[in-house]
Amino acid sequence: MKSFCIFKQKFLLFLILLTISLRLIPTLNGNFSFMYDNAKDSLIIMEMGTKFKPSLVGAVTSIPGVYNGPVYYYLALPFNILLGYQPYANVLLIVLLSVVSVILAYKYFGWFTALLFASSISLIGTEQSAWSPYMTVFITLPVVILLLEIQKNKKVKSLQIAGLFFIISLTFHLQTAFGVILLPMAILSLFLNKIKLNAKQFLLACGLFILPFAPLAIFEIRHNFHQTKQVIGFIQNYSAQAQSIGDNANGINRIIEIAKYSIETASGSFLPANFNTELIGVTLGIIIVILVANYIFKNRKLLNIFAPLLLGPFFLYLVLPAKSYYFVALIPIWIIIIGKFFKNKLSSKQLSQLAVVILLGSIIGLSQNIDSSKRFSQNSATFFGPKQEAVKKVYELSNGQPFASYQFVPEVYDYTYQFIFLNMIKYGAPTPTEFSYAKGESSYIQQKYISANEILPEQVFLIVEKAVYENVFDTWWQSTTQNLEILSEHKINNAITVYEAKPNAILAK
Repeated sequence: MKSFCIFKQKFLLFLILLTISLRLIPTLNGNFSFMYDNAKDSLIIMEMGTKFKPSLVGAVTSIPGVYNGPVYYYLALPFNILLGYQPYANVLLIVLLSVVSVILAYKYFGWFTALLFASSISLIGTEQSAWSPYMTVFITLPVVILLLEIQKNKKVKSLQIAGLFFIISLTFHLQTAFGVILLPMAILSLFLNKIKLNAKQFLLACGLFILPFAPLAIFEIRHNFHQTKQVIGFIQNYSAQAQSIGDNANGINRIIEIAKYSIETASGSFLPANFNTELIGVTLGIIIVILVANYIFKNRKLLNIFAPLLLGPFFLYLVLPAKSYYFVALIPIWIIIIGKFFKNKLSSKQLSQLAVVILLGSIIGLSQNIDSSKRFSQNSATFFGPKQEAVKKVYELSNGQPFASYQFVPEVYDYTYQFIFLNMIKYGAPTPTEFSYAKGESSYIQQKYISANEILPEQVFLIVEKAVYENVFDTWWQSTTQNLEILSEHKINNAITVYEAKPNAILAK
């Protein structure tokens, strides 16, 4: 018995190390996503820690003027303080939450399901794709655990009910579009399980659900209920507003579209590597959906939990605006039910053999992830590493002399380079006379606290990312270089180029 306990502890440690390795190794040398939203989040977090300005809202939602809650900023802040506001801090937060998920899966669903959480290529890809907007995958796991625990107990425990609604409330801080789905589906699951709350439990659940909205409520009071007005306007003009969020299909095509999102989520949820083409993925997804549906429909207890959580989004998103990444929150739910399915259908020996196959597949998945990261690093402006190398090249070429730097990015606002410059300045690098996406522009970044010097110095640098719309780039290039003479160009990778320039005889102010 003692040796078995030691084995379990060692295997859990192995799963933790596997979880960390599969997520961290591909990000070495700055090979992690650092785009518009990532940089804007990092700027806000840095301002919170250095200027002591707590944020009341998080990132903007798909509805203009309506924001998610700021919980991500507060979770990431300690890591940023400890690591000096390096973007890796946000990566490590997500890796830690991944480890917590594996530990929870191990405790409540067993070693095989925990292995699926550690190795799922879809889960890893979701976490690596942005590192913050898709954190709903860390919400649905504890929600399922609490629903199953509440169902199991003959007497409802107040702490479990309170925890359930508190965690669901956090979804509105991470992705409001899924929060409005998860809340009614969890309530429906409680109803199907005939869970009855006394007055104290009901008030406690409501109180814990409302509590995380406190920062948003303060923001509303301070800004004349701006978000409330935007939501009301969205509801009043729903047809037009919904189409502006996502260009969803209509009629039977809408059903096919939402079904495709659901099936793709199911097919990739437990695979440790990208073995499938789209056709194979859809076929595999359909098989999984049929097997899982057959399995849970034979078990009333499982049906009452998983049917609302898996079917609810399908039916509600037929009406509500939908995007494919809304469905990533379902990945943990699919992993849990697939883990239960295999555990129920396979013998211990067969389950162990399947685990070996998954572990071997995870090695292939890691290799694919590393190769993909290398390609992106060489050919894309997505990652932090090449962007930082571009700024370092600017400082190297400036040779300690005053300079201005202007950055072109497809997203227009260069929050990525603003953050990198500000972070390097914080660590002692010289402050450019100006650094912006355009000469004299600074109002778009409140966290800068550095006045621009509009007189061009003798050295000017342009950091240019590969354009998505050539006409936008042409307009920027013509405006930025009209009084400059280009001296040299330096390729950072196939998507980022640094240009060294000097002012012409006629200087722009």
